[in-house]
This record gives sequence, structure tokens and C-alpha cells, in this order.
Amino acid sequence: MKQKLVVLLVLTLSAWSPVFSAADTPETRRKEAERYLQVSPPKALFEDMADKMAETLPADQREQFKKLMTTQVDIAALSKAMIRCDGKKFHN
Repeated sequence: MKQKLVVLLVLTLSAWSPVFSAADTPETRRKEAERYLQVSPPKALFEDMADKMAETLPADQREQFKKLMTTQVDIAALSKAMIRCDGKKFHN
């Protein structure tokens, strides 16, 4: 019985957790996006994606594809687009 009460209490508190979260504002979104990009850098994400996409190509085209995807993409612009949280489209 005691275990059921503890489980019920944990579930109840878990259901209330959104109430205690930060307000959903553009500034909060930007800060959270920046925090996410610190632990998951766009360059590493993009390199990993290029590696996975290259696996779908013929073997003789993989290295050229990975080189193109990792050297011709503006990572700074990509990062800026990922952080932008005002609901507007990204423009330089």
C-alpha cells in the first residue's frame, strides 16, 4: 500500500511539472535553443547527418558528398537560424 501511495504521489507531481516551467516567450525559447546548441553543436550534428545520408549513396560518391555537405554549409548561419525564435522567417 505504501508503494502505491508513493507512485501516486510521484505521478501527481510529474503531472504538475509544466506548471512550474518557465514562461513560453521568445526570450526563453532563444535561451533554451542556445543551451541546446552548447551540448549539441550544429557542426557535429551536421557532420553526423552527412555521414548517415552518405550511407545511402553509392560507395564512390560518399566522400565527395560528405565533403560538400561539411564544407559548403554556413554553420554560423545555420546556428543563427536554429536560435531565432521570433516566428519570422530567417533572412541574412
